[in-house]
Amino acid sequence: MTINSKNASQIAKYLDIEYTELTPVFERIPNADNTTRLRNALKSLPLPAAFSDSKIALRKIRKENDSQTDIELKMIYKLAVWESFCIEPYSETAQCPSFNILEKAFKEVKTLSYDWNSIGYKYLKLNSSDIKAMISFWGEPSKHSTLHEKYNELYKSYERKVANN
Repeated sequence: MTINSKNASQIAKYLDIEYTELTPVFERIPNADNTTRLRNALKSLPLPAAFSDSKIALRKIRKENDSQTDIELKMIYKLAVWESFCIEPYSETAQCPSFNILEKAFKEVKTLSYDWNSIGYKYLKLNSSDIKAMISFWGEPSKHSTLHEKYNELYKSYERKVANN
């Protein structure tokens, strides 16, 4: 299945899936098509491997389709921005991997406001092809940041909650 104007919303809805419980282990499905790979990865968010695999699948879908739109890029960007809520791999305050903090905060993180001009790309986990295409579609951003920086007090509050549990 490829992404086109008719099914783009169906694929995009997976980025807004209701977060209920962390899938304890992320398992890649061997020889899966890219749409299946994407669905599988999105169900395992916010595990780090799920972010990575989601973006890889979206890049492959974009390449397969020789996409001339920014549909997949918007999804890749959204994932990279969400992932930027935790910029360090380990939280000294909570004494745990920082994705544990993202796990607790994920439902709220998905609702935080951001845009290309306030977050940019410099500090996000994007590859050079993503960045080049995003600049081509959206222009050079006016600022570069992360959700961690923009919503640092929120991050710290979740970090304290994790530390106190």
